[in-house]
Amino acid sequence: MSDVILSDLKRMGSLGGYTIRLNRKFPFSYTGGYLRRDYVEFTRLGIINGQKQEVFIREPYSRELLAVIDSIMLNKTLVARRVSQTNQLLLTGKGYRHVN
Repeated sequence: MSDVILSDLKRMGSLGGYTIRLNRKFPFSYTGGYLRRDYVEFTRLGIINGQKQEVFIREPYSRELLAVIDSIMLNKTLVARRVSQTNQLLLTGKGYRHVN
């Protein structure tokens, strides 16, 4: 198993279909997001012109974001998870291969 690095997140975003789950509040208690080509997309409910609407929030890839990711999934396959003992985000070997 190898560590997930920032370029892995960007590549997963380019491939499409990957989702992330965060382990703490970053920055406004987002819990899950979708990896996109140039950013991570979070969906929230917002009020626009007095009506509830779905709002998409885009967060650029960063080391801070990488530090708070708890797990990465592709459909229902766990691709990476954070190991609590070492606090490392490690690939599981399923759904994505680390490219050097």
